[in-house]
Amino acid sequence: IVTDKDLRQRVLAAGVNSNEPIARVMTEKPESLDADASSDAALLLMMRENYHHLPIVEEGRPTGLVTAGDILRSQSEHPLRLVRDIHKKNTVEQLVVMSRRLPSLFERMVNLGRDVRQIGCMVTLITDAFTVRLLQLAEKELGPPPLSYAWIVFGSQAREEQTARTDQDNGIILEREPEDTEAEYFSKLSESVCDGLDRLGYVYCPGEVMALNSRWRVSLDKWKRHFDGWIDEPEPKSVMHSSIFFDMRCVHGATELVDQLLEYATERAKSNRIFRRFMATNVLTHRPPLGFFRRFVQEDDGSQSEGLNLKHRGIVPITDLVRMRALEGGIQSANTFSRIEQAAAAGMMNEQDADSLRDALILINRIRLEHQAEQMAAGQKPSNFVPPDELSPLMRRNLKAAFMLVVEAQNALAHRYQIH
Repeated sequence: IVTDKDLRQRVLAAGVNSNEPIARVMTEKPESLDADASSDAALLLMMRENYHHLPIVEEGRPTGLVTAGDILRSQSEHPLRLVRDIHKKNTVEQLVVMSRRLPSLFERMVNLGRDVRQIGCMVTLITDAFTVRLLQLAEKELGPPPLSYAWIVFGSQAREEQTARTDQDNGIILEREPEDTEAEYFSKLSESVCDGLDRLGYVYCPGEVMALNSRWRVSLDKWKRHFDGWIDEPEPKSVMHSSIFFDMRCVHGATELVDQLLEYATERAKSNRIFRRFMATNVLTHRPPLGFFRRFVQEDDGSQSEGLNLKHRGIVPITDLVRMRALEGGIQSANTFSRIEQAAAAGMMNEQDADSLRDALILINRIRLEHQAEQMAAGQKPSNFVPPDELSPLMRRNLKAAFMLVVEAQNALAHRYQIH
């Protein structure tokens, strides 16, 4: 493929003679999509790689081309437009203005009835774009990094499952132990990025799991020692703390550092049943909000009326269960849906259980997202607490059924690890 941008940058700007063969400046084997792929699939690929052109193929033969303009023209406010605009901004102040478009964009995605998995991916890719741009601006100000490094994210951002309300969880993997001046560079880089994310609405992590904290800004070897400590000498508090780090993804920099760490950590967890038993015990602390006679158990976050905590007692129990399956099978994917698919494909979960957990996750997430979109439309701060009285009788029955599926999966986990 050859685009007008290629001709400008690879021919005119590079001073290449126009008589040279076009093969010299073309992009060989570009990414493509099948003709029957959804427009959302094209959108996610273009957002993830910042592509402007995407060839469409049918039975291996090119049949057409989709451009960013094609998608942008179909909708005035669109995730792809926002991501493209983010990469053009040159100051944090300009990015702050961009971040104000997020609420209306989130409402639009939910109200259009997009698949919850796609919504999570799109919201996360916007966060990724903000993060990458802040890193690029910081590097421009501080100069080239003195060491190879990877900016990593944890939790919902790593799983590509973010919603309207989220904080930041991040860190840095360095290729080796930094010298004093090198350590100072990455301290300033982390401060610039984390402070910028906070200004954009991604508030500081209450547990200080951020690159701002020097404990999470270390060499690959030290990261491995972190995991060694959690796995070799497990105890309830450290295991609870470590679970977030098994959801890890590289957003910027040397991906090979993250690949090496993930391979090391997952293999160590897979081979240590004692550690996994501690992890399983921790998973069972997050129970669905069902009491006697399967009645809903409501909670209060201290700022509003009672409701069902659909994050900590709905989504978290499922992500924790699926993470356990991933650790048991050495699966390195962070996304919960991908983990379910890979666990089923490897025979670690039967197809029926995998389908049930996936459907429960989709249902609970859909209720949560719709509630948050309604709150934002009313000018309220989005929350994870949903009053059951706001749900239809059918939705309440379906939600109870989803919670019961999670309870059964937790009971099976308890039996597998002999936890009483």
